[in-house]
Amino acid sequence: MSKLALLSLAALSALACSSKSSSKGSSTGSGSKADDRAEHGAGTQASPSCDERMNRFADALGPLAKSGGMALPIPPGISAIESSEGTPIEGYGPQLVLGKDDTLSLQGRLLRSIDELGNELALTVEMARASGRTEPLYIWVDQASAAARVASILAVVPAGMEARLVLVGPEPSLSEYERELLDIPRVQTLRQEIDDLDPADKATTLAQRMQVAVGSCAPLMKAFGSVASTDGTSKAEYMAKAAPEALRACACEVADLEFIEYTLLAIMGAFDRPLRSIPASEAASVLGP
Repeated sequence: MSKLALLSLAALSALACSSKSSSKGSSTGSGSKADDRAEHGAGTQASPSCDERMNRFADALGPLAKSGGMALPIPPGISAIESSEGTPIEGYGPQLVLGKDDTLSLQGRLLRSIDELGNELALTVEMARASGRTEPLYIWVDQASAAARVASILAVVPAGMEARLVLVGPEPSLSEYERELLDIPRVQTLRQEIDDLDPADKATTLAQRMQVAVGSCAPLMKAFGSVASTDGTSKAEYMAKAAPEALRACACEVADLEFIEYTLLAIMGAFDRPLRSIPASEAASVLGP
């Protein structure tokens, strides 16, 4: 599950709890029974089309929540190595990008030389040891890069730090439901808007937009609020089950159903190309000399 997914679910949980807290005591008790049903989902019967849609939504979310591996965004400006070799990426670690023109950037910061990289990595290892955890160095390499250049990088990787080359797999195999969703013109626009969001603010922005999309569907807002009580990747498994159930309870009557469907699928990696990695020492097997 991606770091973005965890951050987004955490942000959604915080917003949901805040919304619930601010709404307590604000009701005057003068609302109609119809308004009460819309607010709480009580006694609402989902239409057959909503039931079927939520069944398909749940079928798409379930495998994503349980799948192993982590999603890392492909750095801009490079043509990543494409291969089905290697093993799934199972955790996070510092990311080094070797660009088209042999530029080096570590965690988004441009470096001036190999020596500077060595100093930065030594500091990273020292901090990791102090905190009691070890993380691999993930190296993104442009297809045009030479294996010899990767070898020069490995020469300054400190002892005890594993270096792995990131590989990008083929386009994901989508279900009929996911393909139909992506064919909707408005969803195509949403996809571009989300892709264009500033990565630093993406999780918070998605959470804020999701809060608007949920509208008055209290069961779904309650589900988001409950995410905080779950831990790790089980947050995704919880939402994969809770979101379709909550939407069904509201008969799919929310402010923006398509945004909810697409965004939850997207942050769980439905449309991401699978990422794998191999030891960086094996760069010659996927790059030219």
